[in-house]
Amino acid sequence: QLVPNPAEATAKLKLLWISCGNQDDLKPHSERTHAYLAEKQVPHIWFEEPGGHDWPVWKNDLYHFSQLLFRNN
Repeated sequence: QLVPNPAEATAKLKLLWISCGNQDDLKPHSERTHAYLAEKQVPHIWFEEPGGHDWPVWKNDLYHFSQLLFRNN
C-alpha cells in the first residue's frame, strides 16, 4: 500500500502533489492514487492538464509545484 496509515501520513505531510497529463498512459494509476488519498482524507493536490508523459507537461507541473514548495508558510 502506498499509504498504509492515512492518519500518520496526514500528520507528517506538508505537501503532496500528484499531477498527470490527460493523455498520459499512466493516468489511470495517478487517478487511482488520487481517489485512494481522497477516500482516506489524506490532503494532497491533484493536478491534471492537457498532454502526455512529456517535457511540456513535466515543465508546467514543475513550475506549479515549485510555487507551492517555496512559498512562505
